Amino acid sequence: MQSLDIRTGLALAKLLAVAASTEADCRILELHARIDEQRQLIEELAIEGHDLASATIVLDSLQLSLILCVQERHRLRSQLDANRAVDSAA
Repeated sequence: MQSLDIRTGLALAKLLAVAASTEADCRILELHARIDEQRQLIEELAIEGHDLASATIVLDSLQLSLILCVQERHRLRSQLDANRAVDSAA
C-alpha cells in the first residue's frame, strides 16, 4: 500500500513538472510576442519624435522576464530528463 502511494506521488510530481514546463513554453511565446510589440512601439515613438525612456525600460523588463522564463524552462527540462534517466535505470 505504501509503495503504491510513493509511486502515485512520483507520478504526480512528474506530471506537475511536465505541466510547469508546458506553461513555461507558453509564457516564453507570449513574451516573444510582447517584445515584438514593444519594439514596434519604440520604432513608432522614435519616428514621431517622442521620448523613448519609458518604452525602453518596459522592453528591458520584458527581455529580463524572457531570460528568467527560459532559465526556468531549462531547469524544469533538466529535472524531467534526470527523472527519465532514473526511470530507465530502474
